[in-house]
Amino acid sequence: MKMKKYIFCLCILCCICMISCSSEGTGPAEQYENEEQGDIFCFWSSRMCETEDAYYGISAGNTMYVRFMDKESRISGFLCGKTECEHNDTECNAYVGMDARGFCILGEQLYWVGDQPSENGMDTAIWSMGLDGNQRKKIKKVSFELLNETAGNSIVSIYQDTMFIAGTGNEVSSGAPRQKAVVKATKLDSSDQWIDILDVYTQGEVGMDVKAAYGKLYIMLRFITEEGIQLDLYQWNFAQSELSLLLTQKDLNDYPTNIWVTKEGVYISVLSDWLRENDRRAELYQYVFATGELEKRMEFNDFNYQWVQVTDQVFLMCTRDEDRHTTLWAKDFLGNTVCQKAFAIKDLEDAESYGRIFLGGNREHIFFSLFHEDRRYVVEIPLDDKTQGNVLWEDQIIR
Repeated sequence: MKMKKYIFCLCILCCICMISCSSEGTGPAEQYENEEQGDIFCFWSSRMCETEDAYYGISAGNTMYVRFMDKESRISGFLCGKTECEHNDTECNAYVGMDARGFCILGEQLYWVGDQPSENGMDTAIWSMGLDGNQRKKIKKVSFELLNETAGNSIVSIYQDTMFIAGTGNEVSSGAPRQKAVVKATKLDSSDQWIDILDVYTQGEVGMDVKAAYGKLYIMLRFITEEGIQLDLYQWNFAQSELSLLLTQKDLNDYPTNIWVTKEGVYISVLSDWLRENDRRAELYQYVFATGELEKRMEFNDFNYQWVQVTDQVFLMCTRDEDRHTTLWAKDFLGNTVCQKAFAIKDLEDAESYGRIFLGGNREHIFFSLFHEDRRYVVEIPLDDKTQGNVLWEDQIIR
């Protein structure tokens, strides 16, 4: 009888050990490999993020403040709870500096890169604060050199506990101007350690896009030279800290705009014959992980395409007719039409003529910054055939 009890206890102990070992086997690196791309606002100049309940963003202009909109009530305002605050100085809880970059969410905290007043002038760092605008905290200092290196096409995003900063900058080498593309990363802790992921130079113009998913960071570089356009696609492995070149395409007449990552590969949106004023084509490619090949998934040449982007499960396009009316199209990755409608925003007359920057989105809705005279409007457009877009908030641009 004692022997049976001993064997029973031993079995229980073995089961506990097996469960413990199994849990240890799914550490951070393994968990990252199964995590799909989640930041639908990981685009240059986006400065926007969302929770289940609200949208958050940074206003335009030289002095920047955090704005919000509650999704259910549609109430918007400055992220500041001070009752008598006029939201026009550095004492406002919503103030985030004069050159805030990125705006990301992790847990119950908002993060950005920017400057704040201090006793010694301006303190440039990674900052965080709560979803109510309180509990502001300096995470770590950011050097002026890094901000200068990433001043153009700047992208800031968070993947798990790591923030990455990407962008382009100008410099002079041996008397000749050149551009560089830079990607760096750091943990969201108090250490001063930064990881140099990518540092590439070119005599021509360079643009970039970056997306993180499944334990990897994917970097698209677009070089414009006298010979044409070159496309490079890189992969950074977070667990192994290794950078590898997946793809190079040279002498292209096509303009790669951005990327989106799925489990099967990297989608690349392309505006073909982009130097033409008319007869441009919209194309969607996929770099397939299993084969290492670049395959065309869609091509549209029946309209004059002005703009293309790929985001979460949708390929987005804008066309313009002879009367200069703009139509918004959305196709899923199987080529089915999700949305086809006029580019129209409620209470904004002739919004299709406004300047616009894509902020991000998914299959349900997409977001733009629209610019007209001294105003900027952050708008949400549902991806259906009927509903007009809505203004989330507007700013006066003070230069």
